Amino acid sequence: MRGSAGAVFRVPLGRFEEATGRRVALVAHGGEPLAEIELRGATVFVLGAERGGLPPEVTARCDAVASISLARGAESLNVAAAGAIALYEWSRRTGLPGTAATSASTAASASGEPTSATRARRCEC
Repeated sequence: MRGSAGAVFRVPLGRFEEATGRRVALVAHGGEPLAEIELRGATVFVLGAERGGLPPEVTARCDAVASISLARGAESLNVAAAGAIALYEWSRRTGLPGTAATSASTAASASGEPTSATRARRCEC
């Protein structure tokens, strides 16, 4: 939680079924470039597991499928880096610099299970 600089308390997390807004699946390869995806309004970034990515049935339920362009030779980004880049891109394009953690942008857990960040938020540590 310390490494998140408190973002765990500002970026809403939830289950796939609860997400409202346009769902954008982030995949390592084969998606439309993130730079070309419509990101206005309520946007939900759907991210999968580090190694396995998103299950095909989850990707199929999203409104768009995006990939982040990488330098030649780079295989992929880890899920935290991909999520951070997507939130930054949403913030940059909506004209709200520094506010990517507003309620208009939600990171959703594709597995339906609460993420570690969700569990941390519920913890009374």
